[in-house]
Amino acid sequence: MAVTRTRLSLLRRARSAASDAFVAMAAKATQGGAMAVGALFVIWKGSPTVQGFYFAFISFAVMLQLCDFGLSYASLQAASHLRASGRGASIGGLVARTLRVNARVTAVAALVVAAIGWALFDREGSDVVAWKTVWFSFIVLVTCVQWTGPYVFLVEGAMSVTRAWRFRLWQEVVAGLVLLVLLASGHELWALCGYYAARLVLTLGFIARVRLPFDRRATDAWPRELWSFQWRVGVGAISGFLAFQAFGPILFALQGPEYAGRFALSLSLMNAVVMVTTAWPISQAAHFGALASPGREAQLYRLWQSVLWRSSAFAFVASLALMGVLLVVDHVQPRVIARFDVMSATLLLVACAIVHHVIACFTVLLRAERRDPMLVPNVVGGLVGVALMSLAAMQSGTTMIAFVYLLWMIVLLAIAWSRYQRFAIRHFAHVR
Repeated sequence: MAVTRTRLSLLRRARSAASDAFVAMAAKATQGGAMAVGALFVIWKGSPTVQGFYFAFISFAVMLQLCDFGLSYASLQAASHLRASGRGASIGGLVARTLRVNARVTAVAALVVAAIGWALFDREGSDVVAWKTVWFSFIVLVTCVQWTGPYVFLVEGAMSVTRAWRFRLWQEVVAGLVLLVLLASGHELWALCGYYAARLVLTLGFIARVRLPFDRRATDAWPRELWSFQWRVGVGAISGFLAFQAFGPILFALQGPEYAGRFALSLSLMNAVVMVTTAWPISQAAHFGALASPGREAQLYRLWQSVLWRSSAFAFVASLALMGVLLVVDHVQPRVIARFDVMSATLLLVACAIVHHVIACFTVLLRAERRDPMLVPNVVGGLVGVALMSLAAMQSGTTMIAFVYLLWMIVLLAIAWSRYQRFAIRHFAHVR
């Protein structure tokens, strides 16, 4: 009887994990698809200079989101552990402290990012693109979205992974449609404001419908165990920004908006593949966190193996398909490809997406212990990426830089594999 209950539990968790992965990938695919189609509208409707501003705005939005510094992810894991260990009464205090810390840090970060962006755009484009009013509105909306963002992560950890990801899917559908309609009607940079405004309105509606416990009396210090995990995730997020989004503003400053826009458009293809495919392992973070406890190693191992191999196969096929599409478009519509960086660099960046995905699979599993063994390699990788990009901007050797970038990703993959071997000795020694 006990064996039957265990098997039923495994089956229910497997079905739940598969459902969550599907919804998460659908949400990220919607977001990535909207951004990809949006980039085509920018090519069609806007000038190369507007293209540079468009991707620089997106990079600064991601920079503002870094003020989270791993708070949302760490709170998700903490809420998941509290629920799994029968300490649900403490979730109200976690929610209160998370939202309070996020509100204060976001306000300060918004002022810093707004000042950096203003200084950069004022130097490069004050006479070319009408950006000042758009920039102010954009920063206000991204700040408000950032204030409300952690709530969805807390719902994912404390209440329901499925409910959180279904909301994200609906949010991406509506916000993506708003973005594309505004771009198609020629609103260019204002379309990004509409995108974040839609996300904000939907998140406020979600908060009104889905109530988490909120303990205002929780005034004790931030739990030391949670902070020790959070700062590692936060530093890792900064290194991720350096690897994925920092190139746009750097090239904007060194070579101007047109050069930055071409490379950012090529880089956005890699980011889109990574965004969509890594949603699969990321959606399993709460499940991994709940299973990373004594007595549940077999469940964790089976779920991990399924996620690793199936999602990596999907990433491989998606990247090959994108490469094929690029080669066809290069033959049929060379004018469109001319708005990208050189084809060889673009294809190498898409290949990097496959390696990024596998690294992400290992990273999500390793973080189930609320530690981040990939912290130092990711930070070094981010710094190396910035150095390579600066070299590319000065020497215009983007194909070689993309190739070196791919090699460095392979080195990071080897490091992730070695860290996984240590994790496996602790958790899977009696399973395999």
